[in-house]
Amino acid sequence: EWVASRIQTYGPEDIGYKDVLKAIALGVEWPKDTYVMTWAGRRGHVCLLEPLVKSGLDIDETDPGDNGYTALTWMASRGNLEGVREALRLKASPVPKETCKYNIDTPLEAAAGRHHADIVDMLISAGAPLTVGKMNGPSTVIGRAMAANTFNEKEHARKVKTVEQLLNAGSDPETIVPVSYDGTDEPSKHLSCLELAKNCGLQPLIDLISAHVEMKRQFEKLKANGFPVDGTIDSPAGVTFKKVGIKLKP
Repeated sequence: EWVASRIQTYGPEDIGYKDVLKAIALGVEWPKDTYVMTWAGRRGHVCLLEPLVKSGLDIDETDPGDNGYTALTWMASRGNLEGVREALRLKASPVPKETCKYNIDTPLEAAAGRHHADIVDMLISAGAPLTVGKMNGPSTVIGRAMAANTFNEKEHARKVKTVEQLLNAGSDPETIVPVSYDGTDEPSKHLSCLELAKNCGLQPLIDLISAHVEMKRQFEKLKANGFPVDGTIDSPAGVTFKKVGIKLKP
């Protein structure tokens, strides 16, 4: 009861995960608006997720702060692969309902914007959509990945890998991305993925997007000429053209 009261008064930041485990073991009923689940996600306490769900808390509880993150979104944003896997096992939604009402990151957007490629792959496999309708209109995950800056070779490589996964999953290589250069939330320019790649000067990224743009053009020509587009077709180059997007064979 002390733990629950402490959380309600000061927030969960004032206690440790072991105290929460003890409170769960004692059958404490959590007061309303304690946000222990999102705290566990933000702190990366993977071991707390299942006990908290079993104690009656919602795995898709949203953080009361400005970002409105769920535990899954926090784990995805911070590159916690084990946490993402566990949250998905506990039926966390890849598209929390609040993200559609407001301009809140989905777990996939949060991971893609920080170029956590392994988590991007896991969330796509779990059914996370590549485009999400929001209060200000549709938001594309590849746009988040392209607009996020990188500052060293390791980060550059992660960005290229993340974008490649999104393209292979069906993202449009000619997506137009709103970009802000003045530090505000309002976009000052709208650039294509290829233009963004050229702006940041990453040749592997330029080559990757250019190849997908060319494959898209070839696919559109095939479609215009009456070639069947339901399902997939194989070209001699080993490229699979999909009805939505274009996927490179491994």
